[in-house]
Amino acid sequence: MKHLLTSLLLLISLVGLAQPPQLPLIITTTVCDDDVSSVRLTGPWWGWDPNGGPIAENIGGDVWAFTLLPAPTENMEYVLVADGVIEDLVGYGINTGNWSCTPLTDNFSYANRQWVVGDGNVINTFGTCDSFCPTDGCTNPLAINFDPFAVFDDGTCEFPPCEGVQNLTGQIDCFPWSPNQGEISVNWDPTGPGCDPIGFYRGTDLNNLQFIPYGPWFGNYFYGYTESTPVSSDEYYFIVESPGGILDTLILDNPNCGVGCMDPQASNYNPFAGVEDEFNPSCEYGYVSECGTDSTQNVYVSITGDTFSQYETSWEILTTDSIPQVLASEEIGFYTTVGVTVTTTYCIPLGVEFTFNIYDSWGDGLAGSTTGGSADGDVLVTTECGDTIYTILPFEGQNPNFGYGATSVPNLLNPCPPDNPPFGCKDPDYLEFNSLAENNDQSMCLTLAVPGCVDPNMFNYDPEANTMDLIPSCDYTLMLFDGGGDGWDGSYLGVVQDGEPIGAFTCTEQEAFYTINISALTHIELTFYEISFGGSFGQGGTTTDVSQCGFKLINSNGQIVYQKGNNPWLNPIEAGETYTPYLNCGNYCIPFIEGCTDEEAYNFNSLANTEDESCVYSPGCTNPLYLEYFEQGFEADVDNGSCNVLVVNGCTDEEAFNYNPEANLDNEGCIPVLLGCTDEQAYNFDINANTNDDSCEPFIFGCTDATAFNYNEEANINDNSCIPIIFGCTDISQFNYDPLANTEYEPSNCEPVVFGCLDISSFNYNELANVDDGTCIPVLLGCTDEGALNYNPLANTNDLSCVPVLLGCTDEEALNYNELANTDDNSCISFIYGCTDSTAYNYNVLANTDDGTCEPIILGCTDVEAFNYNELANTEDNSCLPIVFGCTDPTAFNYNIEANTDNGSCEEVIFGCTDETALNYNPEANTNNGSCTEVIEGCMDPLALNYNELANVEDGSCIDAIYGCTDPTAFNYNELANADNGTCIDVVEGCTDPSAFNYNPEANTEDFSCIEIVYGCTNPQAANYDELANTDNGTCETVYANCIDSVVETYNLLGLESECFAWVIDVSPSCCNSEWVGGCQTLYNYCDENTITNVEEFSETQIIVFPNPTRDRINIASNLRINAVLYNSIGQPVLQETNVNQLDLSQFEAGIYNLILTYNDLKFTKKIVKQ
Repeated sequence: MKHLLTSLLLLISLVGLAQPPQLPLIITTTVCDDDVSSVRLTGPWWGWDPNGGPIAENIGGDVWAFTLLPAPTENMEYVLVADGVIEDLVGYGINTGNWSCTPLTDNFSYANRQWVVGDGNVINTFGTCDSFCPTDGCTNPLAINFDPFAVFDDGTCEFPPCEGVQNLTGQIDCFPWSPNQGEISVNWDPTGPGCDPIGFYRGTDLNNLQFIPYGPWFGNYFYGYTESTPVSSDEYYFIVESPGGILDTLILDNPNCGVGCMDPQASNYNPFAGVEDEFNPSCEYGYVSECGTDSTQNVYVSITGDTFSQYETSWEILTTDSIPQVLASEEIGFYTTVGVTVTTTYCIPLGVEFTFNIYDSWGDGLAGSTTGGSADGDVLVTTECGDTIYTILPFEGQNPNFGYGATSVPNLLNPCPPDNPPFGCKDPDYLEFNSLAENNDQSMCLTLAVPGCVDPNMFNYDPEANTMDLIPSCDYTLMLFDGGGDGWDGSYLGVVQDGEPIGAFTCTEQEAFYTINISALTHIELTFYEISFGGSFGQGGTTTDVSQCGFKLINSNGQIVYQKGNNPWLNPIEAGETYTPYLNCGNYCIPFIEGCTDEEAYNFNSLANTEDESCVYSPGCTNPLYLEYFEQGFEADVDNGSCNVLVVNGCTDEEAFNYNPEANLDNEGCIPVLLGCTDEQAYNFDINANTNDDSCEPFIFGCTDATAFNYNEEANINDNSCIPIIFGCTDISQFNYDPLANTEYEPSNCEPVVFGCLDISSFNYNELANVDDGTCIPVLLGCTDEGALNYNPLANTNDLSCVPVLLGCTDEEALNYNELANTDDNSCISFIYGCTDSTAYNYNVLANTDDGTCEPIILGCTDVEAFNYNELANTEDNSCLPIVFGCTDPTAFNYNIEANTDNGSCEEVIFGCTDETALNYNPEANTNNGSCTEVIEGCMDPLALNYNELANVEDGSCIDAIYGCTDPTAFNYNELANADNGTCIDVVEGCTDPSAFNYNPEANTEDFSCIEIVYGCTNPQAANYDELANTDNGTCETVYANCIDSVVETYNLLGLESECFAWVIDVSPSCCNSEWVGGCQTLYNYCDENTITNVEEFSETQIIVFPNPTRDRINIASNLRINAVLYNSIGQPVLQETNVNQLDLSQFEAGIYNLILTYNDLKFTKKIVKQ
């Protein structure tokens, strides 16, 4: 404020001066930032330097003032600068739509303030046109969170959810100023905030739509173009994508906007055109030349210059009037390249007689090789109708040396004749039928056709027929191709038969295939229609490179029966040209088909019409190597493919010793199971046994004689140790012990030792004694009975002299009545009868009177419950054995070695599996034979994924196999597959475009590395090496020791018919001492100057290539090691040979090929004509 007052005082002090007062311009600026330290102006006056304009003074808070004294005398463009930052009025204007303070703006890239002289002082705010400081927020009033005080939108606006576009409508229209294109117009209702479309998908291929991002300039309307030709799709898709992934689809009718003549009466009527070109009417009536009028015609002049044509050759077409007029001409200097054919076109009036005149200023014509040059030239002049006006063709024997000039015979051009005859027989019932005739002339119909098979070699040959009975229609394959691989750009081939369109077809890539049904009774018309898209409304124009286009008609046998464009030089396709091939669908002739014609035969051939005695009636398996051969029950006379299972011979009896579970055909060699010991080391090894029954016994040596004393019942090998049995008492303590005895008698005969007197005469002789103990007493006779009357106490031997006191029982009734007793001693005993034998079984110790009942003692088991109860025994000897019931048959299954009483329970041995858990458990078996098979549950279906070859019990777990690649990293991974079938293909990344230079035929995954083919010379040693080329097209110019082959292209290839031309190459170093001379590589006419048979006479440094042109083979005669590569017309290698002496071209199509021969580091190139 202080400075402001100072300025005002200064102004007052100046009032008194004589000069007029100078008023200031004051600009007061509010900067919405208290931290700003500097405010300036900038603009064009200060070079837009943010630090170069006037500086404002802070007059308080955020207010700054500029004082410009004096005020500018011109309008001032400016912007404000705060701390070096220029205010963004463009962003402010775009966000707010307020450009009121920036009259100098394009509303896009700049927006500047302006002070206009006379406006007075200015008050403004930095960065805005408002008088207050701007704030950030949502500035869209349609947003949910709209901030009415916000100036700059901070992107926080929130809108209701989008529902896509509404009322989507549109159409495609044809307009004359947009030929072959449809104009698309689509609109929809205006969208809400934040619901503007993301973009559009459009096109005729739903799988390959073009995406166009949405821009605010679209609004709610789209306008564009699409191809709308006869070959375009009838449906056009237009899809609008809105936020949230919402898609709205519109399907439009795509009209045929193809431009062409739609008048059927016109000579160039196009039945496929949809729009008549109103600006450039295309219908033609009557003859019209390619020149564009009906009064002129094209003449083509093709000249191949010789070595000196650039300096010598010229020509004229002159009328034959008395004062000739020049109708066309070229001056010296026009033909600049040696050996290159130049063809030019000129329009010559019809009905005017003229001559072609060629001149040579040197006087040697086009025979440059005869005057030191390296090549001769040639001339070919023809008309639009295909007539020849003049030729100089050395390769046809014409002399190129015409001196200083040569003149043709007079020529007169007439309109080209019509393609079709005006009259003919159009009645197909006659042999003279001509479908090409424009009008029917019944008088030309002479012979009624009798259709039938006229081939006597056919089964249904009809000798009465005079014309082949043709199949009326069939399918042909129409193959379209484009040499460049980029398609026809909308151009198409129209196919018409008998006036009715079959269809319009185009090629969008390198090749396209269509199936068309044609009639063989009339011709077919194929017309190539070239389409060009004009540049209306900013659209770039496109045209088709017709030289790259072509088509082929291929019959059902794969044979090419007609083609155009396969060779752009010799057989080109031409726009607007109609081609009328006759196509054959075959005939109804039936060839002899030999075979079995008996319907009852197995091999009855329904197609056969001639019996060949091949009938067979018993189909089956005829190979004895297969099981079905034996199982079918009969001998087949023809194999029907039923042989499936290979024979495995062997024993199939599961009970046999040599049972083979793998065998399926019994060889009658089964061996029964023979149980026994199979251990050769065992005592009881059975040489006949084949199945070990666990009966093997080890060798046990000992005495095996059961009668021997030392018999060993466990021994099985006699070791000669047997001792005979010697019975006797073996008890050494017994009286009768026998030291030789080894066996006791039973019962034993041993006697115990009884001591006593053994003297029988002695008183005390002991008859029981067996050992005298010295106690014998001599016998003293006398009465020894003390009770006797005459008892002699000394007597020891009663001499019976005693008169005894006979005490006794005197009772005669007593048992012991003693009739001799004389004295009763009260000893009478009553009679007790019984067995009185103490050794008897029934000895009665109480008995005193034997009653004859004594029974001898019989030892044995007396227990009636015992096993060995002896009913005769009466004396228990403790030998009783308890009864053990069981099977006592040692051959029985249940033989019980402990049993002693057979209870009838013996069971026959039944071998088998006795394991109840085993698969083959045999409930009848009682003897396990080791055949048990473990139960293995699993899937038994061999076709199932989880088939378990070990399983023998189906558990219902089978999973159907889905075969495929199960490797998720593989190219052909099948996520549904559960059984890998070995088809997995590794992902091979690379270029998958066959038309690309680096096309990788092994690649299956595109890695976007494809490189476009660039044709050219790729040999760095060649003169015309193209470093950008990646595909050699055979155009390399030979370089040898820095010398260029100047005659590589000198040979005129047009019209070559002779086989007498050879190409001679001399690789001798002398050929390139300083320059390439003509003798090193030249053409040699062997018909005139040598013979093909004598080519071997050339030197060893030469290579001779002949003939050229050729119909089948190219010979390469040389003693050198030559490699050859043959390229087609588009630079693709089609044949490659090493150390070659002949190339077979018989399988190639007619045309021009480039042949490159390589010897060491040398390359030689020559065009080859295949006829």
